[in-house]
Amino acid sequence: MKFLKMTLFALCAISLGGCTLAQMIKMAKEQKLTITPNPLEVHGDSVIFEMSAILPVKLLKKDKLYTVSVLYKTMDQKLNLGEIPFKLSEYPNADKENPKASKKFGFAYNPDLKKGLVSIIGTASDINNKSKATPELTIASGIITTSKLATPGFYSFFAPHQYNSKEELESIFVNFGFDKAESKLLPKDLKGKVGLYFENFIKSKKTTRVVEITGTHSPEGSERKNSELSELRARAVKEYYANMMKKYNYNSKADSIVFNVKSVVDEWSGLKAILDTTSKLTVEEKQQIMEVVNGSEDFTSKELKLQSLPVYPKLFKSIYPILRTAKTDIGVVKKKKTFAEISMLGKSISNGTTSSDSLRDDELAFAATLTPIESEKEAIYKAAIKKNDAWYSHNNLGALYLAQAIAQTDISKRKELLDKAKIHLEISKTRQESAVNSVNLASAYLMSGDKLQAANALVAASKLSPGDSVLKGMNSLKGYLEITDGKYTSAISSLTQGFDDLNSKYNLGLAYLLNKDFEKAGSKMSEIKNNETALSYYVSAIIGARMDKSDVVYTNLKAAISKDGNLKAKALEDLEFSKYKASEQFMNAIK
Repeated sequence: MKFLKMTLFALCAISLGGCTLAQMIKMAKEQKLTITPNPLEVHGDSVIFEMSAILPVKLLKKDKLYTVSVLYKTMDQKLNLGEIPFKLSEYPNADKENPKASKKFGFAYNPDLKKGLVSIIGTASDINNKSKATPELTIASGIITTSKLATPGFYSFFAPHQYNSKEELESIFVNFGFDKAESKLLPKDLKGKVGLYFENFIKSKKTTRVVEITGTHSPEGSERKNSELSELRARAVKEYYANMMKKYNYNSKADSIVFNVKSVVDEWSGLKAILDTTSKLTVEEKQQIMEVVNGSEDFTSKELKLQSLPVYPKLFKSIYPILRTAKTDIGVVKKKKTFAEISMLGKSISNGTTSSDSLRDDELAFAATLTPIESEKEAIYKAAIKKNDAWYSHNNLGALYLAQAIAQTDISKRKELLDKAKIHLEISKTRQESAVNSVNLASAYLMSGDKLQAANALVAASKLSPGDSVLKGMNSLKGYLEITDGKYTSAISSLTQGFDDLNSKYNLGLAYLLNKDFEKAGSKMSEIKNNETALSYYVSAIIGARMDKSDVVYTNLKAAISKDGNLKAKALEDLEFSKYKASEQFMNAIK
């Protein structure tokens, strides 16, 4: 009898446990489950969502566990994403208040998972591992892939050729000396080497733009008193210059020359410069002079101190006369090869009929810019590499191949060009890392599908002081990569500082949309639509859907599909338009 009672008690306990679990599952029908976002969305390479669960009051029981298991299912895949467990011990007021919990779930995105459903199974279990489960319940669909609509832009940058194609001046220097306290040109200069050199120069009638004449004086007291002496010396040279032009019949050519007459008064830089180079004074004597010159007294006081130095007679005799001059800087037009000569020599060098020494490096690089024929550019850049093996020559050949790859539609030919571009761009990097070749490498790697290498190249470029154009290209590429990484605020910042080209504007509008700034997104897409791009209309339709503006949805979808019929199938399965698909206007828009 005792054994029978114990058995009956155990059976009742088991029955009660089973009844309790069944009761919990029955009550679970009243649970409230929310998923945000719904439908699911991909950002970067991940699908992340948050699920909140609110259980009915009194569902939780002592020594029982209620678990919400979360799954993502497609036609042929099932992902167990995790659980939200509920224990009565963690919710002491569960008989009066609804137990609540939320948790983030996620999984790596791939296109095979695009069409799927989020479902849950609620399970009640006890300490004896007995359990009962709810039917599988679908609570969300997935996946919105709008973030995948970013489109990469590619850029090719040539290193500057460094050739100045504009008129340049080179300086001809002639210095005229003067006696102490005098402003007359010395006969020994006029009849000697200085005068002969100057007259031959004038006789050559080289095209001259500007002549700067600077009169100076030595600092001794008697000369210091004549404040006009420096200017008088400069004007004496100017007058001599004018007379020589008349002698050799410059006529109207003389009128095009600008004369700048300057004077230096109470200034020690000339003396300091001579002291640095002269061997006529000892180191100790120079130090004595410099101590006075660098003092805090006025000019006159310093000159008086110099006169009291033992070295002064030597200074007055050997150094001061050099300071009594009029320094003449004549700016003549530098003789250059014509563009036609550079172009012809560049082609001759590239085909091996002329020595590469016929052009300087900058002229050879410039020669490549003078021909529109890409095969000739390629040959010139190859010749430049043979001539100097410089970073900029390798970069420019790589940039040429990159530009050709960007324009190429044949996949195999594009790959061939990209491979050649990367070889020379990497060589350029080993010669000298620069922002130019780094951004080119970023484009090349991005075109090859290597986002990590592209991102690393952009980081390198940002540290190398890129010029304005290269900086904009860097930011446009960076903005695209930031969209693909789900960093929309950063992408907006980068793209705002990028190129104002069609692709960058499109990506910027998309970044605004993904950052939930729909007004700015719509405004930016409106700028692009004037360029008749199908994707800009399609994204504008998504913006309309997000803002619950059905007319914007239908109008833009119709325009998008009229420009790209492939977008019809995309629109039909795009969860962005879920609430519109049953409408007649939607079906009319995608015809």
